[in-house]
Amino acid sequence: ENIPELAGQTVVDLGTGSGFLAIVARLQGAKTVYLLDTYDKAIGLAMENAERNGVREGLIHLPIGDEMVPLPNGERVDLILSNPAQLPLPEAEMENSPFYAGPEGRAMIDPLIREASEKLLPSGRLLMTHNSLANLRKSFALLASLGCASRIVAEQEIAFRAFLDSKWPEPLGGDAAGL
Repeated sequence: ENIPELAGQTVVDLGTGSGFLAIVARLQGAKTVYLLDTYDKAIGLAMENAERNGVREGLIHLPIGDEMVPLPNGERVDLILSNPAQLPLPEAEMENSPFYAGPEGRAMIDPLIREASEKLLPSGRLLMTHNSLANLRKSFALLASLGCASRIVAEQEIAFRAFLDSKWPEPLGGDAAGL
């Protein structure tokens, strides 16, 4: 519901998973959507789902590289979409965990913000999810230091306790800190 009209635009779906954001971007008119994910099976699944939704054409798999957004040399895009891993878990729960993002929850967020400022067109945008555990103020400060404007497009509360039955939020302040 927060992905805007993208007629003729070029988009990156970083951490595509099932391809949901890429599919929505194509349905919103994006001409090209680059997909990348560290989980090998995700790209195949995303392409299958795009085919089922009639939007497979225009999706391009970007292989994982040394950069978060390894675009073809010199290319810039209109929009980067991402629901990055952002939970500050004490350790990875499993290989290719879609949740683990280092002890501060920022292992993907910081590099994504830094690279977005270099990979977006001057009118480009980064649209990403951000949770209360990964220090939103720090993200706003990093964006500002790179000369980027920022704003919250939408907010939604989701109880993490029901999602991840674990005591790891307690050292971070737990329920008392609004986590």
